[in-house]
Amino acid sequence: MVPASDDDGFTLVKAKIRRGRTGRVSSKQLSQSTDSEPQKVPEIGAVNDVVCLSKRKKNNRQQRLRQRTQPDDPDQIMKQQIEAIEAKKQTLRDSDYFSVLEKDIVGQIREFSPLEIVCYGVGSLALQVSQWQLALILLLNEHHLHVPGIMAYDPATTEADALTYERLGVSIIPVNEEGKRKALKRTLFYMPHCEVFLYENLLSANWAAECLLRIMIIGNSLQRYLDSNDADRFAQQSPHINRVLAHVVSTGFPSEKMLKLRQNPYAFTDTCLQRIKLSSSATIDLEAISKSNDPS
Repeated sequence: MVPASDDDGFTLVKAKIRRGRTGRVSSKQLSQSTDSEPQKVPEIGAVNDVVCLSKRKKNNRQQRLRQRTQPDDPDQIMKQQIEAIEAKKQTLRDSDYFSVLEKDIVGQIREFSPLEIVCYGVGSLALQVSQWQLALILLLNEHHLHVPGIMAYDPATTEADALTYERLGVSIIPVNEEGKRKALKRTLFYMPHCEVFLYENLLSANWAAECLLRIMIIGNSLQRYLDSNDADRFAQQSPHINRVLAHVVSTGFPSEKMLKLRQNPYAFTDTCLQRIKLSSSATIDLEAISKSNDPS
């Protein structure tokens, strides 16, 4: 410290604060230093600005890291997607969830004996939900159904997705059919989490008894769509679903909790197996539907 002189001839020497082995100054020592300047406490707003800036920098670093670790090569992305899908197939195969499906669902599908499988709306295979959904239909087909050809379409399909589908033996439907595929043979339509208009389009395209009997659907509960909407409005907007519901036999899928994962994938919520069964006396009046939609 620099000594300070007084008029009385004495020299005032300021006491030096001793530091411990750690180099830190104790609160007691600070209280004894009367001439030291008070510490400057930053304002709350300044602290928040520093914290937010730190978080932004951290998020930016993590984003740059993800961008560096995610390959741009479609072939490399395809390999990663296949690895992820195969892992999910193994998880499904070893789960109580799949055991219940084999008990409650597989027998009905095998009785229907589909000759082709059409997948709508699975989404981009970069998504975990889409990987779970594709893994399940592949697993069902490999172990129980043995349908030679699976077809799929989703507008979100990427170049890497197409390579993955090809490697897994799934054919891409070249055009957006909007669900309007006529069932010329017994067809299992795999449509988890699809919008209601796709189901309506599918039924509209097959609005004849011989076609409806060739359809089996794995997807959202058609009855649930009606229950969650105004009945009159639903009948106007989805007339084919509304009229066929009385002839739909539905079996719900088990709870995803049976997968025993740390977090449910939410890939099969509200999913069920649905088949249209018509008795010899059953009639579905297409003309009545046409009249109900006639704006005049």
